[in-house]
Amino acid sequence: DFKRHKADRTTLRVCLNGDIIQGLIHLDDVNIREYVYQMWEARWYVASMLRFWQTKFRRIIVECQSGNHDRVIHRSPGRAVTQKFNSHASVIYLWLRDMFSDNKDVEFHIVKSPVTKWEAFGFSYALMHGDTDSRISNPAGKLDTKMISRIANELALSPMFKGKLDVMVLGHHHSSTYAWLPSGVDLVVNGNLDGVSPFASSLGFRNNRASQVVFESLPNHPVGDFRAV
Repeated sequence: DFKRHKADRTTLRVCLNGDIIQGLIHLDDVNIREYVYQMWEARWYVASMLRFWQTKFRRIIVECQSGNHDRVIHRSPGRAVTQKFNSHASVIYLWLRDMFSDNKDVEFHIVKSPVTKWEAFGFSYALMHGDTDSRISNPAGKLDTKMISRIANELALSPMFKGKLDVMVLGHHHSSTYAWLPSGVDLVVNGNLDGVSPFASSLGFRNNRASQVVFESLPNHPVGDFRAV
């Protein structure tokens, strides 16, 4: 229902920013659903979601990144710092891209870089899972705007962004967050749909509400209306 009256003239950008399956990242995770079912069910849910949105929006762009839960654990026992795209998530994304290959209104961007860039209305956006740079602390515990601003400035000066970065979009941290950084970059952190899992509880999460961030981009505002649904 978000801005329904604008849907027929709106491009919907869907950020699949990793951790789309639970995976098996802790050896003491018992009773975790088998990978084959996790991957098949994730594909089914996302495909159903996209098919529904096709009836509402004139165009859908899907930005794809891998996370830490869906990494290949024998290659990256800790964080995936090299070939992050070589993940179970990328397999799901490729399945989905093939499923929608005949639909001209759905476009998938599956990149090998751990950072995705897109532009809208002249603004530049960076999508990262959130564990790509280990200096980013969890906003649920400490929102270190000074350090995140430094990382944003470093990213802006990279050849990919050529001095211009307006919005950083992260996941990974379990808590929906929106902040104006001192560097002038907007920070958007998505929540998670899992809520409080046993592992999250062990980290001190007691009342983390499942949520999905939705925001609009406008000609004069890189982040307009922002909601955590």
